[in-house]
Amino acid sequence: MDAKRELVISLFLKSFRPCDILKKLKQLGINERFIFRTIKRYKETGSWKILPKPGRKRTVRSPKAIKRVRERVRRNPAQSGRKMAKELGISQSTMKTILKDDLRLISYRKQRVHGLTEKQKAGRVQRCRQLLKRHGGCEILFSDKKLFLLQDHHNQQNDRIYAAHLSDFPRDKLAVQGFQNVSRVMVWGCFSKNLKVPLLFIEPGVKINTKYYIDNVLKNHLLPIVKKHYKKTPYCFQQDSAPSHQTKATQAWCEDNFPDFISSKEWPASSPDLNPLDFSAWGYMLGKLGSTKGLTVDTFKQRLEKVWNEMPQDIVRASCNAFQQRLRLVIKAKGERFELD
Repeated sequence: MDAKRELVISLFLKSFRPCDILKKLKQLGINERFIFRTIKRYKETGSWKILPKPGRKRTVRSPKAIKRVRERVRRNPAQSGRKMAKELGISQSTMKTILKDDLRLISYRKQRVHGLTEKQKAGRVQRCRQLLKRHGGCEILFSDKKLFLLQDHHNQQNDRIYAAHLSDFPRDKLAVQGFQNVSRVMVWGCFSKNLKVPLLFIEPGVKINTKYYIDNVLKNHLLPIVKKHYKKTPYCFQQDSAPSHQTKATQAWCEDNFPDFISSKEWPASSPDLNPLDFSAWGYMLGKLGSTKGLTVDTFKQRLEKVWNEMPQDIVRASCNAFQQRLRLVIKAKGERFELD
């Protein structure tokens, strides 16, 4: 680095302009900011060398202490900063500075995910490989159901309020209330990269058995829409392994009425990370719903429909196009989840 600074000043003393110096030295990885700062330092101090900073040397936050913290983190990344500070005999503020400024580390919260057995992992890998081979070029129509609660969505990580004191805000602005007997709305959604099927609301108390699923969801709701949209264009229907989906009657109906579909024996079990509605659409809708305080169930349904209908097709298309890449990521991860839910 010193050689680069010396080279910049030697060209500057030969009356080269900063833009000319940049053209000559750009291939060395020198940028415009580096050139201006070096010239400014030379004009102010008469030297291109960086002078030592004033003030006393570090005592507690020394290179030795930083090295010790780095080694501890390498051995156990889950150890708390408070515990490390106590064991190393340094303050919590110093430990925080070492972790953040010196080691450039970020504290991530652990998240709860659905567990996968070894059998499930092996099954995910096997079925993902089959899906890559069998449905490589066909447009897939993804489907899923979602239970929405008529209460404000709360993100524990990102829902924050900045203030000097908590007393600056009224209590109702600081809390997100949750109720046991909150109203619920069950919806069934379906889309492909070129089609977004209108939401279907499942009435409260309805048990989605095989007959209800075939008659009300597939036959009367989905089939007329896809026939009108696709006509003779081939497509593939996807559904998860819910009990009403994997019965012999449902599988036979799908085989008779869809040009192609992913059977219950093909779709990987416990795989919400592969369904675009699970990993993309439902989260998008929760973020767009806003406050639901004071809404009736009917008004809430209208808002759900509005958010669904206004969801940009670019987002839908991108999430559908990510399917094959996610299949490869599951294979690469040997069946493990490649991202946190």
